[in-house]
Amino acid sequence: MRQLLPIALCCMLLMLSCGIAPHSGGSSEHGNERVIGLVRGRDGEPAAGVSVYLLPDDYNPITDSTRILSRETVTDSNGGYFFDSLDANVLYTIRAYDPKRGTGCVIKGVSSISSTSAAHLNEYAENSVRKVATIAYSAVTVDTLHLDNSGSIYFEIDSLSLDIGMIVFMPGLPYYRVVDSSAFVTFFEIPNGWITLKAYDPESDTTIDLGDDYISIEILSGASLLLPSRSPMPYCIRNDSVVTCVKGVVGEEFMFSAVHPSVTLDGNYNYRFTWGEGTISGWDVTPVRRWSWSKAGLYSVQTQVMRRGIYLAWSDPIKIEITEQE
Repeated sequence: MRQLLPIALCCMLLMLSCGIAPHSGGSSEHGNERVIGLVRGRDGEPAAGVSVYLLPDDYNPITDSTRILSRETVTDSNGGYFFDSLDANVLYTIRAYDPKRGTGCVIKGVSSISSTSAAHLNEYAENSVRKVATIAYSAVTVDTLHLDNSGSIYFEIDSLSLDIGMIVFMPGLPYYRVVDSSAFVTFFEIPNGWITLKAYDPESDTTIDLGDDYISIEILSGASLLLPSRSPMPYCIRNDSVVTCVKGVVGEEFMFSAVHPSVTLDGNYNYRFTWGEGTISGWDVTPVRRWSWSKAGLYSVQTQVMRRGIYLAWSDPIKIEITEQE
């Protein structure tokens, strides 16, 4: 496994300027939709007095900053917030920031709540934010934002074949970097949560998709993501040997390892697994996990590795086909 610390030290010297789009409060001129939610602190308790920002999910801070202003509000005493007068059939990115503690979070792909379908909320619309939010918690599915420390991303320019002058940005967020002669693009102080990275070429006025690895990126609290480096693919262990696992039955237990069983590593590494059905394990110094599936299907098992606060992208998957018991 490659040593990451020398790269990290180099990258820390390469911070570029960051653009922040303007923001304002108030309601949109169009639509009758509403987004309602809750913000919790690191202790799990509702967080009052937290700034919450809303932008379209595909917002480009370079091309849209002059025509789209972010919406801003502040959470009430119960940690609740809402945005109204929104357009229908629009996905939004919501970012929360606690200025007192310097913590934040982001969530993408948030759908607005129809004022028509949620008519039972309308009678509270002219009351306090606290009352609207409190009623909504029991009436609708609420996206909860959990505040935590920020993270960072850095990746080599050559790995993406980007030209000087192009701009790397995060759709739905006001963060971007202009590609210069440096070897790396570096983002600091990114709120924890799932984000997307794209590039924009101002000369051709085109947006560039950077590939599947950049569509859904998890930012971890206090950690730095090294891209495009991938974590090693998991090994499947059966009868004390490493084999290619391709099939199994419901309830059958599999054993997976993030590193080859013959390799001994120091305790500075942490590992986690995802099992292809929406579950992600916690971080642990032990590279081996046991898992079984309760339903038939084709599942992708992936691993992710972290060393001293630097983590790699998820590994390529191995596929496991699970069938019903005969």
